[in-house]
Amino acid sequence: MTQPVIIQWSISSFFGWGVYGLNLALHWANDPTIEPVCVAPLDPAQINIDPLRERAILPFLIRSLQFQAQISRHANATATADAPLLLALGNGFAAHRPSTTSSSRGPRRSALSSSKRLSMPKRSGAASSSP
Repeated sequence: MTQPVIIQWSISSFFGWGVYGLNLALHWANDPTIEPVCVAPLDPAQINIDPLRERAILPFLIRSLQFQAQISRHANATATADAPLLLALGNGFAAHRPSTTSSSRGPRRSALSSSKRLSMPKRSGAASSSP
């Protein structure tokens, strides 16, 4: 059984939390028991890694885009996912706020609330069981 994990911030090769998120994605790419997804919009121009690492995190990127599409349908509503949510904290343990572009507003609010149930995208090639 795999454990989904939601990363609240975007990944990047160029800023603190982004580098940490990228390293988590790279490390967890080799762990079949953890399925991370990124809830913040992903910008390929912010990810500067070699082709082997790109291939390793491709399933993470695909799952993240699928999850972002799923939660965007709940913009200005509430939703819940049965997974730990990793939040980026700043000074004074204040939650890091992703950019306020229109593409990130809906998912940011809906991913942190609770009401509608979201299913986590499955690792490609993994067997899935029906309830």
